[in-house]
Amino acid sequence: MEETLLEYEKCRLSPLYFLTNYAYIEDSNNKRAVKWQPWPYLIDLLEDIEKYSILVVGKAKQTGITWAVIGWIVHLALFNSYIKALLFSSVEEHGSWELIEKCKFLIQRLPPFLKREISYSNKGVIAFANNNSKIEALASTPKAGVGYNASVVFRDELDYHDYAEQNLLAAGPTVDSGGKLIEVSTRNKDKTKEMSHFVNRYLRARDGAMGKHAKAIFLPWNVRPIRELGMTLQEWFDTKVRPQYDSPYVIEMLYPS
Repeated sequence: MEETLLEYEKCRLSPLYFLTNYAYIEDSNNKRAVKWQPWPYLIDLLEDIEKYSILVVGKAKQTGITWAVIGWIVHLALFNSYIKALLFSSVEEHGSWELIEKCKFLIQRLPPFLKREISYSNKGVIAFANNNSKIEALASTPKAGVGYNASVVFRDELDYHDYAEQNLLAAGPTVDSGGKLIEVSTRNKDKTKEMSHFVNRYLRARDGAMGKHAKAIFLPWNVRPIRELGMTLQEWFDTKVRPQYDSPYVIEMLYPS
C-alpha cells in the first residue's frame, strides 16, 4: 500500500512520469496498444504546455502530438478538481468524438490505482466522479464553446476548422482567466494559398505578437526518432513517402522539413 501511494504521488506530480510509466496509446497502423514513448521533442512539448498559456504547433503528419496533448489533459482531469477541458476537432462531429475515444483508450489501460470512477460518459463527454472534472469534445461549428468556462482548450488540426475564428471568440476567455489554449495542425491543402487562421496564429506567436505567454513550435517530419523498424528516417522517407506522392509541394505540406 505504501509503494502504491508513493507511485500515485509520483504520477500526480508529473505528467511526464505518468505518461512514460503508465500510458498506452493506439498504434492505428498495426491495430494495437503501444506504450507512450518519451521522445525528446514530446518531453519539450509537455514542459512548454506547463510553461505557456498559448501554444501554436505546426507539425508534420504522425508526430504523436495529439496523443501527447490528450495524455496531458487526461492527467490534468484525473488529478485535479473542477477541471473543464474542451477538445475542438474539425466541423464533423465524429472528428471530435475521436478525441474522446483517445482519452478513453488511455484511461481504460491505466492500472486500477490510477483510475478514477467515471460518473458520466458518452461519445462526446467524460465526467469524473468525486473531483467534478470533465473532458468534452465539440465540433468546430459557429457557436461551439459559447458559454463554456474551460480550464484548457485543445484545437486539433486547426487548419481544417471551418469556424476557427468564431471558435476563438469562445475559447479566448479561457486564457484570459488563467487557462491554456493549445492549437495544433498540419497544413490544409485547400488553404495553402491564403493566410489561414491557423497560419496567422502561428506567425503571431512566433513573432511575439501574442506576448511572452505564447509560443510557436514547428515539428518537421524527421523530429520523430523512428518511423519504421529496420529503416533509418531517410530510408523511410525515400521508400515510403516520395513514391506515394507525385508532387514535392504535397510532400512538403504533409511532411514539411
